[in-house]
Amino acid sequence: GSENNNGKVTQYQHIQLFDLTAMFGAGSEPSTVAEFEALYPLPYYAYDAGSLLPVQMVGIESTGFNIWDEQWEQGSISPSSGADVASTTAIRSKNMIPVQGGTRYCISTGAAINWHMVAYDENGTFIRYVLWGGSMQKKTSFTTPDNAAYIRFSTTGSAYGGTYNHDICINVYDSLRNGEYVPYWHQTRPIPAGTLRGAGTVYDELTATEAITRVGVVDLGTLTWAYDSSYATLLFHAPLTGLNMAANSEDMKSALYTAKNGFWGSAGNDMCIASGGTFLNVSNSAYTDAAAFKTAMSGVYLFYALATPTVTPIDPPLNLTYRTEQGGTERVMVPTGENSAPPIIVAAQGYTAESLRDAALSAIAPVENGLASTNYGVGSYLVHGGQLCKVTTAIATGEAITIGTNVTATTVMAEILSLVQ
Repeated sequence: GSENNNGKVTQYQHIQLFDLTAMFGAGSEPSTVAEFEALYPLPYYAYDAGSLLPVQMVGIESTGFNIWDEQWEQGSISPSSGADVASTTAIRSKNMIPVQGGTRYCISTGAAINWHMVAYDENGTFIRYVLWGGSMQKKTSFTTPDNAAYIRFSTTGSAYGGTYNHDICINVYDSLRNGEYVPYWHQTRPIPAGTLRGAGTVYDELTATEAITRVGVVDLGTLTWAYDSSYATLLFHAPLTGLNMAANSEDMKSALYTAKNGFWGSAGNDMCIASGGTFLNVSNSAYTDAAAFKTAMSGVYLFYALATPTVTPIDPPLNLTYRTEQGGTERVMVPTGENSAPPIIVAAQGYTAESLRDAALSAIAPVENGLASTNYGVGSYLVHGGQLCKVTTAIATGEAITIGTNVTATTVMAEILSLVQ
């Protein structure tokens, strides 16, 4: 774009506009230009529509301004291979240091020295060096490769010595604080409700003092099914003994069946709770044998409202308004071996941890790239065109998804806030 000011033309390129409230949530926006630049230090970012990833969250891991754990050993690091090199006059970081790819950092110490800094990917495979010697300086900035997940460093030569002096700091680039030493600080906070689920109008809830489970789940292949051929829709039914299921058919969700309140006359794949909440009825014209139906339903899960929610006290209470130290980072903790999504590192810059709880809600929001791939009940979630949506009118498999017609656009933060109000 351009503007004409008193006969002089000023031209602008690569203009970027940011809706801070949409990015950070109301009340959590950066309050100064310096805070925003600390989050996004690069001069330009290409557009990325983004996506929601399913992930089971078991906790939140917080780190302070200094991201290095200050665990060290004597020796150096080869900048050309990332391999350890023996030395008695230098020190190196002992452990991998988690970082964000494509992000600017600063390393500093109390004396002017040279550094070797190398980057590794999420599998610990060497990528390349990011610092290789250079002029003697007390602080040096560097930018990690886009695919970097970890870094390691070493001093070079003999200027620093072979003993750690408790003065080295690595931090997300901050023009106001670079060169400042802050001791390493780290905290993990377990989240007892690892997966928040929803079924119809009922949702699990996490507060500071308790985890409230209102939604149960059962593998339909584990139920004891019987077949009744007297119905035109080919009815299968199973007792609900021991499931603590609420007698409300509409607060159920399944990938194969549409929840109905009471029995039906159509021949669709429907389900309802019958006999005062003691039986689950399912219509499926593809089967006429209870044993074959039971086998076919193995691995098909039903989410349903619990008749009596389970309340798990949290002691000590979670600090859901916890603010990390200015410039610190937070990371979603996932179970060991979980590969549905990698750990997510978020530059926190002093903001609340609520954004990290987004991952729990995203576990019930499948991404749709075209027509609906499954049935959706009212109140369920999906991602359409990169936008999180809440279903307002039931959607059948193969049906078009249209914002304003059968879904409404929302945000994960808005839905979480509605749960904890």
